[in-house]
Amino acid sequence: MVVFFFHDCAENDSAGDARHVPSPTLPGAGRLNPASSEPTPPAPAFMMDHMLIRTGKYLRICGFDAEWQRGVRTHELIRRANAEERVFVTRNRHIGDSYPAPRALLVLTTADPVAQFREILAACHLDPRPGLFRKCIRCNRWLKPLADRELARGRVPPDVLKRQKRFWSCPACGTVFWHGGHVRNTCRKLGLPLP
Repeated sequence: MVVFFFHDCAENDSAGDARHVPSPTLPGAGRLNPASSEPTPPAPAFMMDHMLIRTGKYLRICGFDAEWQRGVRTHELIRRANAEERVFVTRNRHIGDSYPAPRALLVLTTADPVAQFREILAACHLDPRPGLFRKCIRCNRWLKPLADRELARGRVPPDVLKRQKRFWSCPACGTVFWHGGHVRNTCRKLGLPLP
C-alpha cells in the first residue's frame, strides 16, 4: 500500500490520521523548470530516502524531479523536503515516530527498485514517457542537445562517436549522454518504450 500524508491538511494530525490526497494537489505539480522554459512532467518533486537512491535514478531517467543526498541525516532530508515542497519517499514506517513529520510522505512497500518505481508512478498517476532520458541522472538538470556531434569528441569513447549521431550534455556537470545499449536495457528493465 502506498499512502500520501499531508500533515498540514490532515484532519486529525495528533492522532496520526491523515487522508489520501490525489496527485493534482501534490507539492510541485505543474512546475516549470526555473533554468529554462521547458516544463517538467506534471508531477510532484521528490526527496528520496537513503535506501531509495536507485529508485530516484529511475525517476530522473523519466524526467521527474528527484533529489537525494548521501551522508545526510534523514532529519535533514525531511527538513529539505518540507522547505522545497517535495514528497519525502521512504520505506521506513516509523518516520512520524522517530523523525520529524514530512509535510508530504510516500511510504513504499517493496524492496525492489523497479517495483518501487512502478509504485510511485501508480500512486502519483505519472506518465514516464514524456521526459524519458531528458534529465541528467547525476545533477537532476534538463539535458541540452549538442548542436554538432563533433562537440562530443574527446568527451565520449571514439567508437561511440562513430556509432551515434545524437548527443546531449548536462549544463551543470558537462556529462555527455547518448542513446546506446544502456538506454535499451533500462527501457526493457522498466517496461518502457524506447525514446
